[in-house]
Amino acid sequence: MVNNKKVIIECLDVEDVTFDINGEDLLDQIGWDSLSAIHLLTKFSNDYSIDIDPDDLEHLKTVEDLDQFLSNLLDDSV
Repeated sequence: MVNNKKVIIECLDVEDVTFDINGEDLLDQIGWDSLSAIHLLTKFSNDYSIDIDPDDLEHLKTVEDLDQFLSNLLDDSV
């Protein structure tokens, strides 16, 4: 289960409302790119006052990796 699915899809800027992701999906195969990363950095800065180091995103390969990373950030901010 992807806990942060809405945020991830929002950062992908996908117009297709039927678009779905799974934890096993590779980020580059679902269209994750540098623009998606910028959307994520901006969203977390604006919505949660959390600054993400862009270098921390480089090691993430799957949706599950990204989801866990985001969950940890949100847990640490509480």
